[in-house]
Amino acid sequence: MSLLPVVLASFTHSAQAQTPPEWSYNPAGKRDPFAAIYGPVVEGGGPEATGMFRWAPEQLVVTGVLDSATGPRAMVVDPEGTAYVLRPGSYVGKNWGKVSAISEAGVVVTTEYRTGDGDLVLNALVMRLR
Repeated sequence: MSLLPVVLASFTHSAQAQTPPEWSYNPAGKRDPFAAIYGPVVEGGGPEATGMFRWAPEQLVVTGVLDSATGPRAMVVDPEGTAYVLRPGSYVGKNWGKVSAISEAGVVVTTEYRTGDGDLVLNALVMRLR
């Protein structure tokens, strides 16, 4: 008596039992992986701007520059007369410009935005000390 038919029968039976089920994906409740992470900016959709974020950087006046052991600082005054202290990396103005440099001559604020084509544009503004 041969065991070969019994082994073959059990092998084909176990191979049929191990076939994986059909795979399917249900996107319900999940975000689109191809959608932009940062959506378009909606005018008036955010919180009300306060402090120096109500003003364009061009409206702020640099009144003093200080170079200390902890790094350079600059004092700016808004049109209402409120003073603010800036350091490299601080955010300034309506468009969230970033202070990229502070020197004896003044402050450099860099703003960035994307064009309709998606190109990144950097705009540097030099605010001179008065």
